[in-house]
Amino acid sequence: MRGLVAAFALAFTGLGASAQSLSLTRPGPIIFPADAEAAGLPGCCKMTFDVDADGKAHNTSGYCTSDMFEEAARHSMSRAKFSGGPASNVSMSVVFALEGETPPKCSSPDIWNDLTRAASDVFYWEAGDYETDEDYEIAKAKGLADLRTTFDFNGNCGAEPAYPLSSAVAVSRIGNSDALNRAAQALDRRGEWLDCRTAIYNGYSRQATETRDRYASLPATDFRAWIADRMEAHLSDEYGYLADRNAEYDSYLDAWDEAADNVAAAEARAAARRQRRAASAASPQARSEADRFFDSIGPGRYESCMQSANGYGARQACMNDWISRGTGFQFPGLRSKRFETSPPPVSTPDRPRPPPPRREPPKSTCPEGYSCSCMPPTPIVQGGGTCR
Repeated sequence: MRGLVAAFALAFTGLGASAQSLSLTRPGPIIFPADAEAAGLPGCCKMTFDVDADGKAHNTSGYCTSDMFEEAARHSMSRAKFSGGPASNVSMSVVFALEGETPPKCSSPDIWNDLTRAASDVFYWEAGDYETDEDYEIAKAKGLADLRTTFDFNGNCGAEPAYPLSSAVAVSRIGNSDALNRAAQALDRRGEWLDCRTAIYNGYSRQATETRDRYASLPATDFRAWIADRMEAHLSDEYGYLADRNAEYDSYLDAWDEAADNVAAAEARAAARRQRRAASAASPQARSEADRFFDSIGPGRYESCMQSANGYGARQACMNDWISRGTGFQFPGLRSKRFETSPPPVSTPDRPRPPPPRREPPKSTCPEGYSCSCMPPTPIVQGGGTCR
């Protein structure tokens, strides 16, 4: 319990001269009401009593800003010690203040009214209108059960972890593994927090069942008879809270699964592309001697050039390049440097024109097992054919 302060103010309507010399020599101990202390509620009481020759208070009566303080004030008066008695109709104010707070000035009507209103908000049953005393006692028992039944559902679970993104839709659109892993870690923390809250809820549920069984036989005027009801009311609120949080969490998990499937499919496609590129890059090393001949010296180079040629001039350049590599073919008007021959002799009327010299075909440079007999037709308009 927090430290308490009690202040006493004496005022007398003395019945005889001895009353004017009355003084408080030993204040009685004050026990601050637990419910008021738990609510952080200060209070005041105005007590009236008689003092006998031994300095003890008798015939004590009074009223307080809340009924919660009256019993504590009476107990304090019964233990107080006065000097200068006897005296009658002695008035004294008892002030209840929490440690570290300034005691309220109970002599002020405004402060008294403020304390009364604050107490009626906390101890709401005191402001009710009841037909019988039993009805009041039952209302008080319910109110005390409500006031004294407090749950800490968060316990040692810590603060509620944030979700990885602002919505489940945003999670479903994650497009890379790094972001997906970060989201998974955040969801794991959220799941652990929900598990912790659920474990606390289950523990309180068991306590509520045990409490109902333990106090089932108590009368309705005993606040303990209503504690199980108040516990179940708090549990019902927590159940709704957890149901909403778990439904939200499940939507984030579904979104994460969707994003994981999309990322896995994208990575599989990327891996397939990389595999194809690797195979393509490695294929020239695996090609045969005949394949390399076809691409470098044979028609393969010519075919590739013709497929990418755009226009007549480009196709002519492809043919000239092939011819210049020694195929042995020469277009009209063009001469192959490699197989160039001397011009034919000029014929004279005196001797017959000799036949043109016989041109030897070039020796084949084809590798073994490869046919190079495929030559482009004359004239070539469009590349085509293959010697393979």
